[in-house]
Amino acid sequence: VFPELCKVVFSELELSPVCLEIGVLRGSNAELIYKTLKPQTMHLIDLWQSGPIMEKIGSNAHRHWVSKPENAERYYGGPLDEQKTFDRLFDEAKNRFLEQENVKFYRGNSVDKLIQLRHSIGKKSLDYAYIDGAHDFEAVFDDLMYVEPLLKDNSFLQLNDCCFSAKALQQNIGVLEA
Repeated sequence: VFPELCKVVFSELELSPVCLEIGVLRGSNAELIYKTLKPQTMHLIDLWQSGPIMEKIGSNAHRHWVSKPENAERYYGGPLDEQKTFDRLFDEAKNRFLEQENVKFYRGNSVDKLIQLRHSIGKKSLDYAYIDGAHDFEAVFDDLMYVEPLLKDNSFLQLNDCCFSAKALQQNIGVLEA
């Protein structure tokens, strides 16, 4: 729904937006955003790496209310401790955009990639950003702080999973707090 509303505004402004998504996974949301907004350029950032995700999971090991990694295997399509699971997700995302030369992929830590992006496209370059990366407070806060300088003054920022629920508690979600 939100991209549809943005589409109306961009259409009225006769603007082909520069878009960003953090937390692409298999690319289904990125594809929806791309088809809806028809961006000039779309930047897609995701970790797509097992090691750092397993470290994050390990940092939650003492939190009995946070879901165990094996509970997420179905969502990710394989074991989280195997790099091939993330290589498969990356390939799936890339395959959605084989014909689109204006889609750029950034594989790695979102903060590092946002710094890289700031150097390549400059400040105040984005018209639309969708943040759906790691959902803990620190990661969301970092993404917000590093995306902010890239956003134009009248741009759109969309956050995923802004909610309080039992399911959110199991994921250690801190989106609203950030």
